Amino acid sequence: MALTPQRYETLVKQLENYASQHPKRFKRRVFLLALLGYGFILFVLSFLLGIVLYVVTMPESRLRIQAIWLGCVLVIALILLGLLLTALWVRIPKPKGKVIKRKQMPQLYGLVDELAVDLATPKFNKIILTDDLNAAVSQRPVLGIFGCFQNYLLVGLPLMQALDLEQFKAILAHELGHLSGKHSHFVSWIYRIEQTWHQVLERLYQHRNHSHSGTGIWFMDILMLTANGLGFIVFGWFFEWFVPRFSAYSFVLSRQYEYEADRCAAQFIGGEKLAEGLISLEVKTRYLNRMFWRDINQQVNCTPNPPEAISLMSDALKAEIPKEPQQRWLNAALSTTTGIEDTHPCLTERLSALGYLQESAQLSQSLAISRSAAEDLLSPNVLTEIIQQRNEQWKDDKSGVWQGRYQFHQDISEKLANLEDQANLRSLSFDEKWNRCKWTAEIKGPEAGILLLRELLVEKSYFAPANLLLGRLLLERQDESGIDYIESAVSCDIDLTIKGYQLILEYAYYEQGNTQRIKQCQEEIDQYYLRSYDFLKGLYS
Repeated sequence: MALTPQRYETLVKQLENYASQHPKRFKRRVFLLALLGYGFILFVLSFLLGIVLYVVTMPESRLRIQAIWLGCVLVIALILLGLLLTALWVRIPKPKGKVIKRKQMPQLYGLVDELAVDLATPKFNKIILTDDLNAAVSQRPVLGIFGCFQNYLLVGLPLMQALDLEQFKAILAHELGHLSGKHSHFVSWIYRIEQTWHQVLERLYQHRNHSHSGTGIWFMDILMLTANGLGFIVFGWFFEWFVPRFSAYSFVLSRQYEYEADRCAAQFIGGEKLAEGLISLEVKTRYLNRMFWRDINQQVNCTPNPPEAISLMSDALKAEIPKEPQQRWLNAALSTTTGIEDTHPCLTERLSALGYLQESAQLSQSLAISRSAAEDLLSPNVLTEIIQQRNEQWKDDKSGVWQGRYQFHQDISEKLANLEDQANLRSLSFDEKWNRCKWTAEIKGPEAGILLLRELLVEKSYFAPANLLLGRLLLERQDESGIDYIESAVSCDIDLTIKGYQLILEYAYYEQGNTQRIKQCQEEIDQYYLRSYDFLKGLYS
C-alpha cells in the first residue's frame, strides 16, 4: 500500500517514539528491513541468472525448436539484469570546494588530528574549505555499494569567522562525532542503500514511461516494451511499498545520530560551548540572509562596482548584531519545530538535550567575538590571501549583473524625476502610476513606495503586481499584513504562486520560526508545480 504524505508523517512520528524507547531494537529493525531489500534483489537476480543459464546451457536440439521464444526470454532477462545492475551502482560525487593541504593550514589540521584521536574517528583523506556557514563530514564510497570509503571534512570559512575557537571546536567535534566509534558506517550504509532503492524505482518509472527502443525495428520495440513492463511488474510493486517505509526508518535513524553526535561533542568539548555555537549559527545565518546581503545589494544604488563583500562579511560575523533583530531571530529559531523533512532536530530540542534551556538568561548572550577561530587557526597571511581571493571571485561573478543593475537605477532615477514632474501638471495614467510606485520603492526606499502602492490599490485592488510588491515591502519591515497582500496577488495571478509563497516562506522561517506556515507555503508551491505538470502532460499527450 502506497504511503501518502500524511501517512508517512504519522509513521515517522510512531517510529520516533519507538526509537526513543527502544533504540537497540529500532536499529535492529532498520538492519532487518535493509536485509529484506537486499534479499529481494538477490532473489530476483538469482531467478534471472537462472533463466539466462537455462537458455544458454539448453541442448541444441531443443534450442532449435524454440529458438524464437527462448531468444525473447533471454533478451528480456538480460535487459532486466542490466536495468537492475546499473541502478544498484550508486555514484556519489566528490564534495565541492577548495582542497587545502596540511602545510597551508597546519593549525587546522592539528586541531582535526587532536579531535580524531579523542573521538576515535578515522583520519580524513581531504579537508575542503567551502563558502558555507557550516561544517560537514562526507564518506564517499569509491566502489559504490561495495565500499572503500574516502573521508572528507568540509569546513566553511564563514563558520570559522563567525565563532571563537572553542565554539568552532565544539561544532567540529559534533561533525566528527558522526564518525566516532565507527557507528557512522552503519548510518552511511543505510543512506547509500536508501539512495539505491530510490534510484531503482526512479529508473523503473523512466523505463516504463520511455519504452521505445529508438532502433526503428518493431520487433525490438516490442521486446523493450515487454521487458520494461515486466520490470515494473517484477520490481515496481515491491519498491513502491518498500522505499517510502525504508526512507521513514532511515530518516529517524539519521535524526537519532544527530543527538549522538551532540552528546559526543558535549562529552569532549563541553555542552555549553556547543550550545553557544549552535545559537550563534542560527542567529548569524538569519543575519546574513535578512540584513547583511540586503545591505550589500543596496549599495548598487550608488556605485557601479561591487564592494569587497567577503571582507565586509568577515568583519560583520565577528561584530555585535543589533539587539532587536538578534532577539527576534533567536525567538524565530527557538520557535521552529522539527519537520519530517529535517534530519537535524530543531534548535530547541538540541539545546534541551544538552540541558542548556534551563537558564533562560544564557540565551541572551552577546554574539560578538573578539577573535575568531579563523584568526586562531590560520596565519594572518593565509587568511588575508584567502579572503582576497574570495573577494575577487565574488566581484568577478557579480560584476556584469551589478553594473547592469547600477545602470538600471540611473535610468529609472531620471524617469522617476520626470514622472513626478508630470504628476504636478496632469493626472497620470494607471501604468504611469504603477511605474512611479515601483521606481519610488527602488530609489527612495520601502516607506515611500508603500504610501504610493496603497493609493494605487484603492484605484485597482485586484492589480496583482502591486499587491505582490506591497506585500514584500511590508514583510521586509516586519509587518505581517504583507502576507494578505501576497495571497491576494496569487489569487489574482496564479503564475505568481512560486514568487509569492517563497516570500512568505522566507519570512515565516527567518523572522517567525512558524513551521506550520512554512509547510503550508511549500504545499502551495508543490500544488502549483503539480498543476503545471498535469497541464503540460495533457497538452502534449
